[in-house]
Amino acid sequence: MISDLKNLNKDEIIKRIRATKQGRNLVRTISDIPYPQLLDIYEARLRFLNSSEEEFNEWLRKKSFYAEGLNLSIIGFIMDLTRERVRQLETMGFKKLRHPNIGGKLKKYISTYVNSEF
Repeated sequence: MISDLKNLNKDEIIKRIRATKQGRNLVRTISDIPYPQLLDIYEARLRFLNSSEEEFNEWLRKKSFYAEGLNLSIIGFIMDLTRERVRQLETMGFKKLRHPNIGGKLKKYISTYVNSEF
């Protein structure tokens, strides 16, 4: 299923996205997305739903998906969650990062890593 994605045109991908529960809310958003990125979003959803967590995370790292500034609705579509649930998870993650035990260790790691790179 994933291997034949390259054969789909933009309209076919939009039609498949609209056919999903989360995709119905993305009609206006997805129309403005360039074809290559739209293809990546749809592929991400298929991979998320059909592969293990490790495989999905490895694919995400290779695609540098995090740098594309995806909105909460698109992330929800990929992960089969509502936009609100993605927002809640994001808020919980930021709270954990602000905690002194976690955030402090992360800050120390980042400063060590950045100083060693430059």
